[in-house]
Amino acid sequence: MQAPRQPASLMPGARRFMPGVGSGPSGPYVAGVGRGATPFSTRAETPGLHSVPGRRTDNLMNKAALQASAGVMVGGELSSSARTAAELFGRPPPGYIPGRGRGATGFAGGVSRDDTATDNVHDKSDLSDANFDPFTGYSEALFNDAEYDEEDKEADRIYDTVDMRMDARRKSRRENRLKEEIAKMRAEKPTIHQQFADLKRSLATVTKEEWEAIPSVGDYTLKRKQKKPQMFSMAPDSLLLQGRNSTSYSNSIASAGSATPIGFGMQTPLMGMATPLGLQTPLGLRTPLLGSGSGTGSSGAGTPSLNDLGEARGTVLSVKLDKVMDNLSGQTVIDPKGYLTDLNSMQLQSDADVADIKKARTLLKSVTATNPHHAPGWIAAARLEELAGKLQAARELIATGCQQCPKSEDVWLEAARLEKPANAKAVLAKAVSVLPHSVRLWFDAYAREKDLDQRKRVLRKALEFIPNSVRLWKEAVSLEEEKNARIMLTRAVECVPQSVEIWLALARLSSYEEAQKVLNEARKKCPTSPEIWVAACKLEETQGNLKMVDTIIARARDNLIARGVAQTRDVWLRLAEEAEASGFMATCQAIVRATMKVGVEGMNAKRIWKEDAEEALSRGSVATARALYTCAIERLKTKKSLWLALADLETKHGTTQDLEKLLAKAVVCCPQAEVLWLMLAKQHWLQGDVQAARKVLAEAFVHNENNEAISLAAVKLERENHEFARARKILKRTRAHVNTQKVWIQSVQLERQVGDYDAAIALCEEALKSHAECPKLWMIGGQLHREHPTKKDEEKAAEVFQRGTVVCCRSVPLWLCAVDCQREQGKWSVARAILEKAKLRNPKNPDLWHAAIRIEVEAGNKQMAQHVASKAVQECPNSGLVWAEAIFLEEKSAQTHKAVDALTKCENDVHLVLAVACLFWKEGKISKARKWLNRSVTLDASFGDAWAAFLAFELENGGGEKECRNIINKASLAQPNRGLNWNKVVKHVSCWTLSFPEKLRKVVERMFPEVMKNDKLPQVIKDALYGKLDISVAKSTSSLPQKGGRTPDQIKDEKASEGRKREQGDSSPTQQGASDAKAAAVDYRDERPSTQREKREREDREKESERETKKAK
Repeated sequence: MQAPRQPASLMPGARRFMPGVGSGPSGPYVAGVGRGATPFSTRAETPGLHSVPGRRTDNLMNKAALQASAGVMVGGELSSSARTAAELFGRPPPGYIPGRGRGATGFAGGVSRDDTATDNVHDKSDLSDANFDPFTGYSEALFNDAEYDEEDKEADRIYDTVDMRMDARRKSRRENRLKEEIAKMRAEKPTIHQQFADLKRSLATVTKEEWEAIPSVGDYTLKRKQKKPQMFSMAPDSLLLQGRNSTSYSNSIASAGSATPIGFGMQTPLMGMATPLGLQTPLGLRTPLLGSGSGTGSSGAGTPSLNDLGEARGTVLSVKLDKVMDNLSGQTVIDPKGYLTDLNSMQLQSDADVADIKKARTLLKSVTATNPHHAPGWIAAARLEELAGKLQAARELIATGCQQCPKSEDVWLEAARLEKPANAKAVLAKAVSVLPHSVRLWFDAYAREKDLDQRKRVLRKALEFIPNSVRLWKEAVSLEEEKNARIMLTRAVECVPQSVEIWLALARLSSYEEAQKVLNEARKKCPTSPEIWVAACKLEETQGNLKMVDTIIARARDNLIARGVAQTRDVWLRLAEEAEASGFMATCQAIVRATMKVGVEGMNAKRIWKEDAEEALSRGSVATARALYTCAIERLKTKKSLWLALADLETKHGTTQDLEKLLAKAVVCCPQAEVLWLMLAKQHWLQGDVQAARKVLAEAFVHNENNEAISLAAVKLERENHEFARARKILKRTRAHVNTQKVWIQSVQLERQVGDYDAAIALCEEALKSHAECPKLWMIGGQLHREHPTKKDEEKAAEVFQRGTVVCCRSVPLWLCAVDCQREQGKWSVARAILEKAKLRNPKNPDLWHAAIRIEVEAGNKQMAQHVASKAVQECPNSGLVWAEAIFLEEKSAQTHKAVDALTKCENDVHLVLAVACLFWKEGKISKARKWLNRSVTLDASFGDAWAAFLAFELENGGGEKECRNIINKASLAQPNRGLNWNKVVKHVSCWTLSFPEKLRKVVERMFPEVMKNDKLPQVIKDALYGKLDISVAKSTSSLPQKGGRTPDQIKDEKASEGRKREQGDSSPTQQGASDAKAAAVDYRDERPSTQREKREREDREKESERETKKAK
């Protein structure tokens, strides 16, 4: 019969697991190896086997075990493999799982796990690998359920014996090591008993009186008390009523209670039994019989009225005022000027301060009682009482301190300070009798004397006790006349021969021969002092022996080196500066010459000397710096930087003759330095000697053939003197040998200045063939076509600009020239198209956005202009130029808010500051407008539009002659070279030869045309602006040099004069590069030295503008 088919699994598609059914395990299968188990077998479990089974036997055993388990799980019948294992090992016990003893668990999947046998009830412990510890084993003993028999007891006894034996082997060594560790720990951290052992032994020597004198220690611990919760309840109405009645008063007599009815409440109906006959209604007896005017009342009797309190307060105030009045004159003794200062110095003591003072008083009392000979304790206690306001107690304490510490000068000085002036002298007299060798006590006594004779007497008495005090001798000598002072100094050098100051003072009061003897004696007593040698040099210089000065300094240097005295450069330079400050210039120069090489290495010599000279110059020591540069040049004659530094020093602090001599030497030593040649030529030019300047430049050509800078300087010299033929010849020769952009630009500009536009255009076209990348040549070419007097051609100019923008697409000024050409013709669409191309080539450029806004404004498209301005602000948020245009495009009511927003973005932009100033000017806020205009010219002195606006403001608002003159002179010294309106006016050909005031007037007329039409302008200012009068502080450039030295004002005048000379030259917008080249060549003397100064001034202006902006906000 076929066996019934097993039911399928409950899960669809699942197959029921049937152990033993189907094919058996493969040959090499080992049970539990997938879970980390390993097969094992014991000899006891294999009967009849007397040897350890091999690999083959193990596999057979594992197979048998697996088959046996399979047979048990399926049922009573065993498979063939299970029967084979049963024959070898016997039948497995019920519930046997292979590998369970090694931590393995049975596995069954699906529904078949319901058929597995339950866990063995006898196996309750977890013997898996996770519960095993290498030291303690399993958490539960393996033999926990076994009986403890005699064999176990014997085994434990044997193990205990072994442990005792092993422990006894190194017991002594372990105990010694433990003792050493304890001793080491006690040495590092001794116990309290060990720390106070020596002190406890010394307690045996304490007497009974000393023991009783020990102050008791109070309990200063803070007792923390738990705060009780506060409870609040509403006050009854009767209490409030009573309080109100007690504080109220009246000025009229009361009606004796007649206002209260005495009808026993008969006004209340009797039928209303809720009111008991009105008996609770008072009879009116609570009303006072008399008014408050009698001074009595039923409630609060005895309390003074407010009138009484006011009278009492007035009485107290009058008493206080009487105390501060002088009985004789009736005037107050209070200092009205120092009254507020006295109030500020008053210290109000709070409860905490009082508590601290009490605590400090207790501590200091303990200090003075424990150690009465400790002077600082008495001083601290006295000052504490002084701080508490108890001056008498402080005096008593310090008096006790003087008795306990009579040898402490600090205690005596404190006692004198606390005493009254009349008693302080007595205290100091007693102090110097106890401490006659205290310099501080004698000086305090000397300072308290008012009479000169008394002061001398005190110092002389002090010198009897302390003859070796330099301080006393110096003070005593300072009080004497010259004759007596010399006598005292003679005695002083005997008492304190090591004092250099006293020796030098004696030498100063002696004659020449006596001073020599004194200095020689001082040199013997103080052989390591360089001051004595320097004093000897000064002495010889006063007698005119200048040769001896160098000799003495050289001997001083050698003598000090031989004695091993290490004198640094700083010490010698300090002595040189002191000699210069005293007026001994020869000594100063001799010190520098003799000590130039002290502490200087060969490689760093020039750097060290320049740094020393710059530091000396920063301290105002001009002669020392000049000597350093001169000595450095003598050793390094070919260093151009040293010559330039010395020339700069002579320019600022020297004379014209010294500067010319210096530059003449410089060009001989450095013939290849073009800058020195240019400076020398310019110096002759400024003095009006044109022939000498030409000679210098001709000689410079010999040493620097075909030099661009020298050639341009020669051209400028000839143009300034209207020698155009000479200038044209120089340029022609220079173009043949020096084919540079600047030379071609100067050639074109020369023909432009002369008026030969055809030749200028031809030269420009020729220059563009070799220098097409130069945007200035394209700008000049376009402007030549626009300025031609007979052949003015705007189309040709536009074509030149268009060709230039193709080659030089990154040049913003060239794009702006092309836009201006179209804008002046009214071709707005063409100008917009050019601007769009320019913005694509040069994104986020504020100049292009400003031009776009101006085009829309001039075209009459205000809304479009506002739209472009908003886009410009987004593209260039930090550009004050764009913000300035955006402000004036807003409505009048919104301009202020727009200005505030702009200041938060770029508060230090000169365009924005000028726009804000004009906004205040337009609103009539004169003071604010003047302040912001002044700030604009301070922020950037090179911005010409700001100077023109400032001058126009003063002219319109009634500025006087002084204010206008000041603005013109400051602007002339600043030499502005930037500005939208400034460049368009100043760099026009017609303005090249104008003076600076005339150029300033032209800019004012362009920006504010109505201002110059005012008839109330000061006549002097008007004549200056029209070139009829020179009101500048500068001298005329044609004036001859003055004899002697120059003052700083004369130096400024010369610089201003040079500025006017430059203004008369070529300065059109298209020849800026050429002007820069000439300025770099001819004006090098003015520009290079002032770089650092201009940088500092610019930083100061920025800081000042930031402060002004914060105040304005």
